[in-house]
Amino acid sequence: MFPHDKLDWSLRRLEQKLEEHTDDASLRLEFARSALSRAMFHAGGEMWFNRALTQARRVLQQDPASVGALVVAGLSLVGLDRLEPASRYLDEALRVENERADVHLGQGALLWRQGQRHQAIHELEAACRLDANSWEAHSMLGQLLAERADELGGPQRLLERSQFHVVRALELGCSATIEPVLLQQLGVACLRTGRLQDAHKLFTRLLEHKHHRSRARYYVGLVAYHMGKYKNAILNLRQFLEERPDAHHVHSRIAMAYLHLGEVAKAREACNRALAIDPGDLQARWTLGCAWLEEGQVDEAVRMFRSILSDAPDHLPAFTELVRLNREAGWLKAALRAEVGGFDKLPPTTMREHPGTHRMVEVRPRDTTRERIRVLLNAMRETELERLKNGGQRGPAAVPAILEAMDITLDEGLRFMLWEAALEQLAVNRSRGVLQQLRAPGLNYSASLGREALTLSRALPPAVLVAGLQIGEGDLKRAAVDRHPPTRQVSDHRVNIDKERQNARAWQALLLLALSSHDDRG
Repeated sequence: MFPHDKLDWSLRRLEQKLEEHTDDASLRLEFARSALSRAMFHAGGEMWFNRALTQARRVLQQDPASVGALVVAGLSLVGLDRLEPASRYLDEALRVENERADVHLGQGALLWRQGQRHQAIHELEAACRLDANSWEAHSMLGQLLAERADELGGPQRLLERSQFHVVRALELGCSATIEPVLLQQLGVACLRTGRLQDAHKLFTRLLEHKHHRSRARYYVGLVAYHMGKYKNAILNLRQFLEERPDAHHVHSRIAMAYLHLGEVAKAREACNRALAIDPGDLQARWTLGCAWLEEGQVDEAVRMFRSILSDAPDHLPAFTELVRLNREAGWLKAALRAEVGGFDKLPPTTMREHPGTHRMVEVRPRDTTRERIRVLLNAMRETELERLKNGGQRGPAAVPAILEAMDITLDEGLRFMLWEAALEQLAVNRSRGVLQQLRAPGLNYSASLGREALTLSRALPPAVLVAGLQIGEGDLKRAAVDRHPPTRQVSDHRVNIDKERQNARAWQALLLLALSSHDDRG
């Protein structure tokens, strides 16, 4: 779409020719396009944007309808952050010729700078469609889709689209200035989607770029952390800190790595370094709370988790840890009632200051509260399971509390979630008796018990269901005697065995259906 090969040499040659042929508009336009390429894709900066704009305007003095000059002028003004005059040039170019790739590229760049990412994506997609071999359009679209994915919370589909266009730009041979930016972006996308080996390869490749080596060290350390290679993570993150000692989030990550290695004292030391730089660092505060837990300082840890939640109510790990430390039936019931009771009063979205970055961010209080309620429901379920395992009475202990909470909210979605939790809790309670019978399938198999197992399948372990499939010929013969009246005829006894065989097949079919409701690949 724009010239790139031997660009500096081309610019010098074109400048010399312009001195000889000052009235040649096509030569001037070629120089303007090369200057714009130097500015946008080869780290030329403001000086080359100004030179491109100057030459494009001279072309437009001779030919006001020159689409190429309109695009160069518009893109140069976008680069100089003068968006209003840029809009006039690019709108005119679109009016004159709306089937040119560079016109849509310019519109996309303008809308992107204006913050209209959704519309910018459509324009850059049009540029890619009109010029499929333009790495410039693919590069910009890949970066824009990544920004849009961050804005929307990282939808998988957007991340995949971003990766496609970034890979396409790299395949088409992007400039040396743009390549490390795309490698980093692609590596981050792989990291976010769990493709850790691919991310490691990309960040290792990024180490070859001198100006991006420090950042690559950080990401190599981050990938090593997610791969469970904590010593390697600490080594690379420390190398990054040699150039950026004030990066509090890196100190926090090192602290968590030390905690995973069981070196609690070093974890606390790294947390204190992070908090000395930024007292609001949530990761450091969370890690410090976990370190106190490891050392048995439960009260200190609880105070830390509560302070985290006072600043960031959507910090789910801190809330989950508090619930784990207070898993007493009465506390859980009161907490559930409090969370559900406040749900209807919350706004769908609001803005708050992020404790780490101190920037205003959009939060969704209802979504956060819904997740906290889910944590409480899971804790109630686990508490009930422990009670049953320890020989407690079988009964709907948690169900009344869940149904009472249902009555204090008008939100149908939340009510349905609570209703499902109550049904699941009932299934857990009932499953204890079914489990005992499943452990002796030869004695207890029947179509009615199979139907009950199918109904309670989500509450029954797959291993027990698999064991329940084992019915032998001896079990059929025994059942033909135990479950039927005495008979003197061998033929009648054989009929009873056939009936039991059919009953056993129904039992096995129902257990197979119950197994199909589990996601266990085994």
